[in-house]
Amino acid sequence: MNNNSIELPARLDQLCAFMEFAVSFASKHGFAGDMLRNIELCLEEALVNIFSYAYPDAPGNAGIECVFNHGELAIKVKDRGVPFDPLAIHSPDVHSNLATGRIGGYGIILIRKLATEVHYERSNDENVLTIAFRRQENS
Repeated sequence: MNNNSIELPARLDQLCAFMEFAVSFASKHGFAGDMLRNIELCLEEALVNIFSYAYPDAPGNAGIECVFNHGELAIKVKDRGVPFDPLAIHSPDVHSNLATGRIGGYGIILIRKLATEVHYERSNDENVLTIAFRRQENS
């Protein structure tokens, strides 16, 4: 761990540690109020998906790396689990899912709505979801 990244077991009991790390980093770089809540929501969605699905056969780790540059915070959410591009998933049909009782697929919609930019890449056997937020001067 260094001052802009953290890696921990990919387990739900580690969620608070990840969140505290990211919120602390964002706060130090001028994010506050609704922007911090948006960061928390997006990060929670991304991490819970990793905790739930990335390592079906054996435990693994997750990591986040925070980078601040020119008024923008980029949070890279990483895991070495099953390759998965959440941006390649089609948006769920809300009406159909309500009728059938299916859930899931809404987290990435939330992330896309709240973040400034979202990117995915598979690099060196690692899933990397980058979620970026532009700081608003009145946040």
